[in-house]
Amino acid sequence: MQPYPQKPTQDSQVSTIPPQESTPPVDDSSVNTSGDDLKSLPIRAYLDKTVVPILLLGLAETAKERPSNPIEFLANFLLQNNPQVKKE
Repeated sequence: MQPYPQKPTQDSQVSTIPPQESTPPVDDSSVNTSGDDLKSLPIRAYLDKTVVPILLLGLAETAKERPSNPIEFLANFLLQNNPQVKKE
């Protein structure tokens, strides 16, 4: 069993995401949400089509804002920017 990787320290270099003025909207036109089509995809392709785009935006926004509760911030971001929910 391999040990978990160590968390980066302040001395180690961590790649940073350049700041953005605002988070661009997620383009969900390429996401085919047909249940049968999604179920037939390999795991990586499924995640790349459905979760990764919005998750990357959320992580970038979290890194930019650096909130005191990043998990809650990210959860709220994902809920507010869910491309599968139609906005009123």
